[in-house]
Order: sequence, then structure tokens, then C-alpha cells
Amino acid sequence: MNAPLSCSSLTDLLVENVHALTTGSPSSGQRIQYATDPGGHPAIRVAAANVPMEYDLWEGLRNPAGVGLHPAGIREIWEFYAWRTASIRRDESGRETMFTVPLSYEEAALRFRRVLIVSVMLPFAEELLQEHNRFIREHARGASWQFSHLYEEVNDTLDRAILRTGMDLSSEQTVVVAMDRRAMDDISTQAIPLTRQGAVHGPEKEVQYPQKSVAVLTGLGQFGVSRFVFRDEMEGSGVRRLLGPIRSLVIFDETPLVEDGDGGILYPHRRWRKFLFSLADFTKTAEEINRCRFCSYIPLLDKGCGMCISACPPGALIRSTPCPKGEYREDLHEPKRFWRGQLQFDYELCRGDRKRMATLFPEWRCGRCITRCASGGRRRRRAVEEYEKQKKKLAVR
Repeated sequence: MNAPLSCSSLTDLLVENVHALTTGSPSSGQRIQYATDPGGHPAIRVAAANVPMEYDLWEGLRNPAGVGLHPAGIREIWEFYAWRTASIRRDESGRETMFTVPLSYEEAALRFRRVLIVSVMLPFAEELLQEHNRFIREHARGASWQFSHLYEEVNDTLDRAILRTGMDLSSEQTVVVAMDRRAMDDISTQAIPLTRQGAVHGPEKEVQYPQKSVAVLTGLGQFGVSRFVFRDEMEGSGVRRLLGPIRSLVIFDETPLVEDGDGGILYPHRRWRKFLFSLADFTKTAEEINRCRFCSYIPLLDKGCGMCISACPPGALIRSTPCPKGEYREDLHEPKRFWRGQLQFDYELCRGDRKRMATLFPEWRCGRCITRCASGGRRRRRAVEEYEKQKKKLAVR
């Protein structure tokens, strides 16, 4: 791919790869599981931010109740790539020598002028989410195998598409690491010391690469109070809500930094990060930040929303969320669940029952909170407008 990378060119390439994966496949006679745009094209959504090699992705975010204490940054991603691709050097007798040394992070920093981080969402088909929503209304307990099939198929499609796109973009001048599910697992176990994995990193933190936080940093979407990432965008006189699996590409190249938003590529300036921190913190209820939120949990001129919370059978969300006024209920003030003011999500309630049922029924999956949000959550047109204004103003240097 010789043309300069942009959100538009990356979207076109990803759409092409999703089409190639799903057209003519054994399941192609079935309904399409992912959302589509007019014309039937996959509703792939792409956002990108570029940073210098020394940029700290997780500055101010290291918290076991958030992204974890030891999330993988640019150095760890580079070292994972370099270790995987290091050439084995042998002497004249064919014996392996001691000089099989990967290209160091410091050497890479001298070669590459920027790191382009591309976040990608392949949303679930809206009509299939509506079907799951009807299931939820009719069943206070239980799980839908149809939803589980939808979830896995769209995830698998995006994994394969992101890998093919990474292959397409790789060149002599460009190093690409495609962050599919396997790469996330491998980086977490191979590029992070054992002393920084597991519970030391944070409760229930299964990987060290927080894919959802990358999506928020690049401007792909926002966190809801449910801690899932979704995207609202204008569609005619209304708002379309997109929600689905997220993957990313980490691209090291020799292109100069884009600092003016050209090609839709952001520069995550400190002001942009501060704005995002406030958006994701639902103890902050001031109108100037709340009016930019896609999630309408906190009332504005309306009564607010709480569909995801009411749809959570075990009550994990209500035990992990401040009230709409921004305060935590008295019974949530357990010191062991707070770290520097941030409340640890109640994963035991959320995942415990689901994991136990999955030992009996492998396709048992919940997903009630995201389905209720995507299908019937309150939407605010003004929030989309205000968020886009802030992005244009703050996500440049």
C-alpha cells in the first residue's frame, strides 16, 4: 500500500478484507452477523492516533482498578515484534552464535519517526441485537446460543481481517503488529515479566493490552457506565449506535508525525487525554463534560438512562457504578475495592455465574448490558456534536 495512510484508506482496506472473508464462505448463505452501511458494505469503523516512539500510552492510567498496573506500552509491543522476528545467526560450522540479538527499542527509536495506532470496530448487526433484546425481555434468566454464535462469528471475522490488513501494510519501511486476540495473549505472557502478570497487574486482568482504552484514546468511541465502548454517530435526524468487537494495529513507520488531524489521524495531546479521563469518570457530573457523553446515564435535560444496569442479572453493574449524582452508595465504600479513588469493577458477580454455567453449556454468554444499551439506550444528538467539536479542538498539537 503506497498511498499515505489515513482513516479512509485503512477503512477501505479493512472493508475489502472483511468482504473477502465472508463472501462465498460456508456460512455466507446465513444472515450477515455484522452491521452494514448503505450498499451492503461492512460498517467497519476506524480511528487512528500517531505518537512518537517515546510516548507513554498509559500515563496517569496505571491503576489495578482501571487498565492495570503494568499495561503493555510501545516498548513492550516493539520488543515482542523484535523478539519474534530476530534472525538466528550461525558460524561457518553451522552452530548458533551469541549474536542472535533482536533490534532494540532504542535502535528502533532512531529509525522510526512515529507509531501509528489504529483502532478498529466491526459492529454487531443491529437487527440481531434487537432479536437478543427480545430474548432478554422474555427471559429474566438464561442465555441465547444465537447471541453467542453472533458474538463469536463477528469476533473471529475481525481477528482474521486485522491479521490480513497487517500483512497488507507490512513493508521494508513499515513494521506492523496486528493486535488480534492471540497477539494480545502472547504479548501479555511473552513481553511482560511474570512478576508483573496476573493479580499483580490487577484483579481479573487477563491481558496486558487494554484494547478498549486504545479505542477511546484514538477517538473510536467512548466508555459507557457499563465499561463497554460504543460509538454514536449522526444518521439523518437521529443517532446510530454501533457496538462490537475492537482490535487494533500498531504501525511503526518513517512518516513524520501528523499533528494537525490530516487524514483523520489524531495526536493525543495532554488536553485530549484529560478530556477523555473526565468522560470516563462517572463521578464527574458537571454539564460541560456530561453534554459530551454518549452514555446518558447521568441526567441532562432528560431523565437519564440505566438500561444496562437494570439488565444485569447478578447486579455487578449496580455494585460498580456511582449513582447518577456522581456519588458511590455507602455500601460500596469497601477500602479493598478502591485504589486511588477508582472503584474496582465487581468481576466476581459479573463473570462468576457465567463461568460456572459455561462449564455445563460452552455457548453460555450473557451480553445483556451491551444489548440493552445498543438496542434501546437513550441517545443524545447533541452529545455527538459536542464530542466531535472537542476532538477537533483537543486532539491536535
